[in-house]
Amino acid sequence: MRIALIADPDSPHTRAWVDAFAAAGDRVELFSPYKQVPALDLPATITVPLARARPRRAAPGADRAAPAGAPGRRPPAPARDPRKLRALTRALRLVPAVRGWLRDVRPDRLIALRFQPEGYLASAGGFRPYALVSWGQDVLRFARAHPLHLLWSAHAARRAALLLGETDAVVAALRGLGGRPDRCHHGLTGIDVEHWSAARHEADPLAPLRACAAPNAPWLAALEEGAPLILSPRAVAPNGHQRQLVRAVGRGNEAARDAGGLPPLLLQVGPGDAGERALCQDLARQLGLTARYYDLGRVPRAALRSLYVRATVVCSLWAPDGLSQTLLECMAAGALPLVADLPGNREWIEPGVNGLLADPTQPEQLAAALARAQQDGALRDRARAENPARVRARATRHEQMARLVAMIHALEAKR
Repeated sequence: MRIALIADPDSPHTRAWVDAFAAAGDRVELFSPYKQVPALDLPATITVPLARARPRRAAPGADRAAPAGAPGRRPPAPARDPRKLRALTRALRLVPAVRGWLRDVRPDRLIALRFQPEGYLASAGGFRPYALVSWGQDVLRFARAHPLHLLWSAHAARRAALLLGETDAVVAALRGLGGRPDRCHHGLTGIDVEHWSAARHEADPLAPLRACAAPNAPWLAALEEGAPLILSPRAVAPNGHQRQLVRAVGRGNEAARDAGGLPPLLLQVGPGDAGERALCQDLARQLGLTARYYDLGRVPRAALRSLYVRATVVCSLWAPDGLSQTLLECMAAGALPLVADLPGNREWIEPGVNGLLADPTQPEQLAAALARAQQDGALRDRARAENPARVRARATRHEQMARLVAMIHALEAKR
């Protein structure tokens, strides 16, 4: 079967879908509405009409690119703000290109991974049937950021033959946009549980971190000294609430000093908005956290797994949100998660049993949750024992993606 995807080729979600279709023997054609030249390693033919340089076409069987954070990897694109209507104007400019691409490709199925602008383009491409996949932000936040976004998002949802959301809240939001109830389904991308498992960890837990750290990195020395580790692995943005986390750590830092204990180390990992990152660093300096707050940017996957395993608590505080890969990854590694108190997270976290929930806009709540995470060894032990099994039972990628691919294949073809 020939599958047409409208998606960001740099997204890990896109990789999961492309790999799953390739494993099923399908041919994948991918249309990217972004300017970045894609990596060479996706088993798909990639078309990038907005590319600044000549698009590179991936060939099946090509070698994997260097992991995130490795030398030579292209930095992520700046965060987009759909409230400024850039996603709408981009979609309008690309409608002729996507229609021509669909005429040339002549796919059997069309899938858009995200609404803005991917779903907009699918709805305007003139091809049926198409499916829309949402992970949360696009329908919970961006679709309602402007009346024109709401109008086009609702149009795309009504015309879709299949709508997939990773949580019950996202599925409800898809229905709220006008998606037919019988076409809106729970669809989880899942994660590579085997990779993130603590059992895959090296004999020396800090070895992957030493491999990517600068010589004499002070944060690595702090980990070797046994400092509690508060890990924040989500992209930095205002809705990520990293500044609130820095404030909460600042309060805990003072309490630790008063008690004579070793203050916690806060590591920020992942991409994000440059301005917001600068604000976090300025705030850390103001709160006296210069020696305890480090923004590492992207790191290799093996190093991130080591950080999960070593972490006292892993913080994923984006709101609104659907279900983050970070939450599933840290659970698979046996880490204790502290996440925003949202419906999607409550599907996975029982407060005080296998994780903690808090209002990410309230540093006082975050500080209290961080204090409990550091002091409650029994809670950390339960998370270590229970969370890997929970993820394995519900979010193993190859099982979940096989189900989703079968749903796409079962769509009735319409010309």
